[in-house]
Amino acid sequence: MRPILFSIGSLQVPAYGAALMAAFLFAIFWTAWKAPTRGTTADHLYNLGFIAVGGGIIGGRLEYVRTHWHDKFAHDLGRIVEIWDGGLVFYGGFVLGMAGAVAWSHWRKQSVLGVFELAGISIPIAIGITRLGCFGAGCCYGEIADVAWAVSYPLESQLAPGDIPLHPTPLYETAYTWAIALVVWLYSKSPLWRREGEGLFLFVVLYAIARSINETFRADAERGYMIEGVLTNGQGTSLILVVLAVVAWRWVRRLPPRVIPPTAG
Repeated sequence: MRPILFSIGSLQVPAYGAALMAAFLFAIFWTAWKAPTRGTTADHLYNLGFIAVGGGIIGGRLEYVRTHWHDKFAHDLGRIVEIWDGGLVFYGGFVLGMAGAVAWSHWRKQSVLGVFELAGISIPIAIGITRLGCFGAGCCYGEIADVAWAVSYPLESQLAPGDIPLHPTPLYETAYTWAIALVVWLYSKSPLWRREGEGLFLFVVLYAIARSINETFRADAERGYMIEGVLTNGQGTSLILVVLAVVAWRWVRRLPPRVIPPTAG
């Protein structure tokens, strides 16, 4: 556990904040680098990326506030903007970030499906990087575990219970998101792939399934419940997104193929 990654004088750099920044930068620059392969420009992707990141932060925070309104924010509205203390929900950020990407691409008359195809690889890698920060901070921790790879946080931990073997659920998520990125990339090279955008929808389906399973190993109260004691917020949102992704996937596969100009790579 290393909640503070390093210090420069009185300035402390938190592990989660550093990982989050690294994840955002990777997603933006990698996607911009690959932009010509999808018939768009790096400049468009840079602009879109920062819009998506802004939407992701706002959406992630709004979902966190929604799910923790009564216990954290109802009596102290000022805490809503204290994002530096943590509190982002991936699904909220994903939905608003993607909405921003669609709106920007539509305004600029660029193909959003090409962006979606790249996002199907960059997003899971970015999630995995972020979860390394979660592990360092001690949040999103797992249930008590009797397995060889269980981890114990120090007694002075402010988030995870100390000196108890727990499932390293943030590391589980890093592992399966990076595996999903590999599967999406392999799928895009296979005969099964037909249309741009399929990569994102494949990611959503695989991530939702893996996330729902990982939720059963988590013990932190931060996740909250959609149906108390039965269905966590993450599992409920996963179910909704799987349905939407499958519908969108079927629609995309019916579209005519887009011809990418040879000069785009």
